[in-house]
Amino acid sequence: MTRTPARDSDVGSPNVPNAPNAPAVPIGPEAGRYGWVVVALAFTILSLVGGLTFYAMSAYINALVSERGFSLQVASAGPTMSAVFGGFGGLATARLMRTVSTRLIMAVGALGLGISVFGIGSSHAVWQLWGAFALSGWFSAMTSVIPVSSLVARWFPDAPARPLTLAMTGLSVGGAVVPPAVLGVLGAYGLTIGSAVLGGTVVVLIAVAVVFVKEPPARPAAAASGVVPGERPSLTEKRFVLLFLGMTCLFLSQVATTAHLVRLAEEDSIGGAALAVSILALGSFSGRIVGMPLLPRIGLRRLAVGVGVVQAAGQLMLSLSHTEVQLCVGTYLLGLAMGNVSILQSLFTIEAYGLDAYPWVLSRLSLADPIGAGLGPLLVGLMHGWFEGYQWALITMGVLSALGAVGLFLTGVDSPSTLRRRHGRR
Repeated sequence: MTRTPARDSDVGSPNVPNAPNAPAVPIGPEAGRYGWVVVALAFTILSLVGGLTFYAMSAYINALVSERGFSLQVASAGPTMSAVFGGFGGLATARLMRTVSTRLIMAVGALGLGISVFGIGSSHAVWQLWGAFALSGWFSAMTSVIPVSSLVARWFPDAPARPLTLAMTGLSVGGAVVPPAVLGVLGAYGLTIGSAVLGGTVVVLIAVAVVFVKEPPARPAAAASGVVPGERPSLTEKRFVLLFLGMTCLFLSQVATTAHLVRLAEEDSIGGAALAVSILALGSFSGRIVGMPLLPRIGLRRLAVGVGVVQAAGQLMLSLSHTEVQLCVGTYLLGLAMGNVSILQSLFTIEAYGLDAYPWVLSRLSLADPIGAGLGPLLVGLMHGWFEGYQWALITMGVLSALGAVGLFLTGVDSPSTLRRRHGRR
């Protein structure tokens, strides 16, 4: 499926031109160059937000249990609260983006995220802890993938894949760089002061980045075929249902596997758990770099199938792991897929629905994230108990990964590619 140019009436659509009260740059060569500045800023913001929230959850849990005396079960429920409220925060963010400047949304989100991180470290009661985690999820949604990727995509409406991939690589880099810093700060200053330092740092750094963020020049929006700009797509149509189910299967199996990775290594006396975690981050970074040149050659549908197959292969390898080498190979394959799943979500949304509906649709598709984070680890844990080990649980996750890829392929959504042109298809 390809995009068609928007009608003249689309100019002024809330999500495409300059949002209210937001600085803009004039149309011209300088505008294209400044788009890459926005990509660099987006990379930085996603590194900070992803590294401080999703990837650093284990550091917070460990400090809350050892220093504050919360039970492991209570502390572990915090990230679930964050994921759930992050989903609802994404819906609210998409709604706000129709009338409010993206940079203002990100600035408020950065301030709220900093306060909520401090709240996590200052909690002494369960309601305080879960409330702080919930707020961290809500405000991180205001500074994360939905507003940031939407801004980048609007700077590059004709070819968003490469800039989006580069910007979202920040999530992988943040996952590798920020958590060790979080551990160091919490270890050096303690939970209360350390969380204040972390919260203040993220507010300052993101605020500085947001100052230099600019809205793209006003230009017609790119609308997907069969989508009327300004109208909300149906959530019951076959295409959206397949996209949602496909992304849910990929996210659920991915999160479930990574959540049990360390336990898998320790339980089976394989060893190399710390090395496997580092290899996972390396694989995620490598996956984004490899996926970027592949996309224009093979197209979106084939890339989705490849990602699902690689993720399933990694999970099957982990299910049969008996040595450290097998563990590391399986982990690297899983990381390669992880590096592309989130970008697939954005690219499928753009190709299927166009830039005008992108924030609204992506916020609904992103509900696959909290569903996966909430159900995936629980499902693997239950299957581990039923079958007395991880083998069948991980095989099941591999099957889910394959089904997710099939779902994305069956949407019929695709992007232009060298392979398609070679066969005479438009």
